[in-house]
Amino acid sequence: MNALAGVYRATGAIDQATGLYEDEYHRLKAVLGRDHPHTLDGMNNLAVAYRTAGKIDKALPLLEEAHQAIYDKLGPDHPSRLACASNLASALQAAGQLDRAILLYEEALERCRETLGDDHPQTISGMNNLSAAYRRAGRKDESLELLREAVSALEAQNFARQDAGRILFNWFGSLEERDRFAEAEVWRRKWIETIRKRPGGPGSA
Repeated sequence: MNALAGVYRATGAIDQATGLYEDEYHRLKAVLGRDHPHTLDGMNNLAVAYRTAGKIDKALPLLEEAHQAIYDKLGPDHPSRLACASNLASALQAAGQLDRAILLYEEALERCRETLGDDHPQTISGMNNLSAAYRRAGRKDESLELLREAVSALEAQNFARQDAGRILFNWFGSLEERDRFAEAEVWRRKWIETIRKRPGGPGSA
């Protein structure tokens, strides 16, 4: 059911996805109990579906509950806790609680660095998320520096991550906000050239 719900969510059929996530969460809760790791994952998945559907009033309390339960059950450094913290911070930001969101993003990123390393996908995502929150808060210098670090890590990995484009577009936009159009263009060309040289890409042999 989880896989089908994921397909629905990926294709934009969020109402169908939410219904499946609701059924799964309630089933897991009844069979395994509220604090079982599978139930907590189900709770988090449902909350993210609510968040995607714009139902912040439903997503936020569920994410608060999931985050605290995962924290208590698995500890502060577990990847599931760090992922849930990011989801909660995103919901807080959407609810207009930017200061709380930034504090949570900062804490999660610090733990990602310590436990997973600076070049781990979850850490790079954390840099991008915190950068976006800083940017919204008007802390543009801090935002740009974090994005620079994230993009450097992506470059070292040949921009191979699926979300590299999203992070790079944030980088281009941040540079262009400062009228650094030439620098943005250099990075844009570098990214395109890397894509062209990949196996199966338009410039591959």
